[in-house]
Amino acid sequence: MKIFKELTIILFITFLSESISKGLSLPIPGSILGMLILLTFLLLKIVRTESIKILNSYLLDNLAFFFLPAGVGIISSFDLLKGNTLKILIVITTSSLVVLLVTGYTVQGLISLQNRKKSS
Repeated sequence: MKIFKELTIILFITFLSESISKGLSLPIPGSILGMLILLTFLLLKIVRTESIKILNSYLLDNLAFFFLPAGVGIISSFDLLKGNTLKILIVITTSSLVVLLVTGYTVQGLISLQNRKKSS
């Protein structure tokens, strides 16, 4: 019964986010809006982490299955990708480096902020 309650919470947030995204014609996809709503609910303690823990663990354990449709889509569009291989590799490399650098600088900033709080 607990899993049903957890699934209801996640599906409610999904329905809410999709409705807001489509109803207001927002350029933000419903899935991204749903993650922001869930984060807000967790931070405001409207939803507690314990109330979605089992479903969360199940979804994380089976995360690889969610990437299968994307992989099949790439394989079925291989003819379109064939002529643009160099461009795609440049975009992937550049975006990966940007993410790596931003993450690294963010972590360094947070660590130095924590060290300043500890020392004062």
